[in-house]
Amino acid sequence: MPFLIILSLLVTVICAVHVFKTGRPNWWFFVLLAAPWLGALVYFLVEILPELRHTRAAKNLKTDVTTLIDPDRNYREAANDLADVETHATLSAMAEQLMIRERYDEAAALLERCLTGPHEHDADMLIRLAEAYFLDERYEAALQRLDEVQEHNPGYRSQPGHLLYARSLEELGRADEALAAYADLAAYANEEEPRVRYGLLLQKQGRADEARTVFETVARNVERASKVYFRSQKPWYQVAKSNL
Repeated sequence: MPFLIILSLLVTVICAVHVFKTGRPNWWFFVLLAAPWLGALVYFLVEILPELRHTRAAKNLKTDVTTLIDPDRNYREAANDLADVETHATLSAMAEQLMIRERYDEAAALLERCLTGPHEHDADMLIRLAEAYFLDERYEAALQRLDEVQEHNPGYRSQPGHLLYARSLEELGRADEALAAYADLAAYANEEEPRVRYGLLLQKQGRADEARTVFETVARNVERASKVYFRSQKPWYQVAKSNL
């Protein structure tokens, strides 16, 4: 019995803290105190569960379970939709499925067909196409498409696109240009991958002191940030720490 009482109090306190932190109506405190178990259950069903169902984790879990049960379901649906009618949406969806299966050349061919009409110079589509080319090790083609982004969308800024540009230059052996691109990106990036890649390329070029400064910045950024940021950036943080 004491255990149940303690558990009831703990659940009530957790719910009450959630009410306070999220700014829920104060009358929830009275509900929780008047009927601890029932009040907590009602609060969870009314206030917490609807939020959980829309979180990224919940959506990812649903996707993972579906993929585990029927791994080809999304591929079949995308293929059937494309067979029924060829549109920008069906081409794009099928290309995404091909990318998942690492069939990058086929994905690129479909994405090329998306670049028509109002989407001819679409920045996001050009970046997706550049990614397909990059993963297919067609680095010159990736650079060409990324150049088109700026040519037809002046001032457009995309961190994934900028990173692809720097990595393509690096893969082509154009180290000085790649370093300049990484440096520009590192100045505004809201994640650590660009800075770590910048530091690694500096190391390769024999600029150890500059590389160390970059890795120290990465470590400092992550250590001073929130737990959420730490978790998301942990792999790059570990690379930076291992190079200090």
